[in-house]
Amino acid sequence: MLYGPHVGIGNDGTVGKVRREGQSHDSTCCGAAVAAYNAKSVPSSDEWIADMQEIALTKLIQPLKPAIAADPEPMKALAYANFEVSHNLMRELVSSPEKVCSEVAIVGGIMVNLPGNLDDRFVPLSFELLDCSTGEITDYFDRFGQARTSRKFGTAEPRDAFFLEQAKQIKENLQKGS
Repeated sequence: MLYGPHVGIGNDGTVGKVRREGQSHDSTCCGAAVAAYNAKSVPSSDEWIADMQEIALTKLIQPLKPAIAADPEPMKALAYANFEVSHNLMRELVSSPEKVCSEVAIVGGIMVNLPGNLDDRFVPLSFELLDCSTGEITDYFDRFGQARTSRKFGTAEPRDAFFLEQAKQIKENLQKGS
């Protein structure tokens, strides 16, 4: 599985904007994340239909806004906060992998949209393999040849392995079956 939010880099190097093909100026990227960060209030539950993505991000990013605002590059920090939100949502969505596969790999990061004819880039932030029969997790991040961020965005808390809960469940089920 591959997942991750996106962020743009404008023609002048501004993070959080990108020059799209056919446009004469840079515009926000990711527009929903920037709008969510700039929102002055969190929408109520009955406003969700207007723009589900932006409203969901507004609610999910709200607790991270102080850390984003305190960063010297808030739009770069927003991309990392958006990754943290995506990372947590993906972890919640992966349930009982042992019922559907023998192994599953996950790669998470941030997609960087570049202006003009420049090829977009992917900044990896996680790469793990779960053996669904044993619950063993193998961290392959070192294969990217770079240092990994080891803490959750906006905190000093370490980031647990992506498959930590699934691995625990598999191991518990193995012990019960013994």
